[in-house]
Amino acid sequence: MARPFIRGSGLTGVLAGSNADVAALAELVSHLAGFILSLESEQRDRPDAAVLNYVCDAVTAEIGHRRRERELARALAAIEQETTAAAIPASKTAGIESRPTAPPRAAPQAPDGADPEDVFYRALVAERAPVHLRCLDGYDVPSAIVRDVSVYALLVETADGQELFLKRSVISIVRR
Repeated sequence: MARPFIRGSGLTGVLAGSNADVAALAELVSHLAGFILSLESEQRDRPDAAVLNYVCDAVTAEIGHRRRERELARALAAIEQETTAAAIPASKTAGIESRPTAPPRAAPQAPDGADPEDVFYRALVAERAPVHLRCLDGYDVPSAIVRDVSVYALLVETADGQELFLKRSVISIVRR
């Protein structure tokens, strides 16, 4: 196998990491170059610059995607840790009186074969009860009334007027 060019180039000074990291990257680059050259020899045609640019852009996009996934996983772990730490043990709340709450409502029962999510939404429309909506992007609607439901969306009335929410963007709906 040919010696990877990355070792002899000025990139080794630019790359942050141990010699093992640089060696692993050089090996990966060598394998990728070998793969591209094998395709070139099979097709008897050199890949044009657009193909090579696409490969570069695709690798860059994949690295960015994986970095964002890692950041989101860390953020989620931190949030879970905060909520776990924020939970107060029952022994510490023994002497604290809580305010009276309304009796729990019976959950709407789904007929056999019906989607429980759809039954829940239809009950909200029928009751016209105020709800609290939370969305994936952090948008929060503390008081709204669900007016209509479709396969993909909720039509909600707020103090500011009507708003249309995609069901997949809603994290939670809590009856008030």
